[in-house]
Amino acid sequence: MFENLRTEMTEVMGPLVDLPTPQDCADYAVIRAIIPAGVVVPLHSHPDRETFVVMAGRIRAYLNVDWQYYEVGDVIEIDSNVKHAIHNDGDTDAAVVLVTTARMTQFFNEVGARGKQARPTPERIDHFFERSAAYGYWNGTPEDQAAIGLSLAAMHA
Repeated sequence: MFENLRTEMTEVMGPLVDLPTPQDCADYAVIRAIIPAGVVVPLHSHPDRETFVVMAGRIRAYLNVDWQYYEVGDVIEIDSNVKHAIHNDGDTDAAVVLVTTARMTQFFNEVGARGKQARPTPERIDHFFERSAAYGYWNGTPEDQAAIGLSLAAMHA
C-alpha cells in the first residue's frame, strides 16, 4: 500500500514522512506519514506537541500508562514531554496526518533518509541519538521499552 508515495518520502527510523519545505513551515507543520506494518516508534518524549489523525489502517499508541488502538478518523493528542510510543502491529500500512512543530520537521530532516530505506544502520542509529540529545529529546532505555512490552532487539533484528 502507498508504494507510489514511498520513493518521495523521508524515512525516519521506520516511519516514512512527507516533509514540508522549510519555507512552508511557520510555527507548526502538517506532515503526511506512513507507518509500515510492523514498525515501532520506541518510547520517547520531546517538548514538541503532536496531533495525529489516522487516515488509513490502525495503529496502537502508548501514552503515559497504557496502550490503546486508534483507527481511521481517530485523533491522538500528545502534549509536550509526554512519554509515548507508536506501533503498527497489523499486517498493512497505516497512514496518518501529523501536526507538530516546525522544529520537529527540522529534526526529521536531520535524521531522515530520502526514499524507501532498509533497516537503519548502526551509524544512522548513532546519528539519531546524537541529534535527539542535541534537541533535548528523551529516548527510553531498553528497560523502559521492556516495561511497556517493547523489545529493541526485535525492532532491529
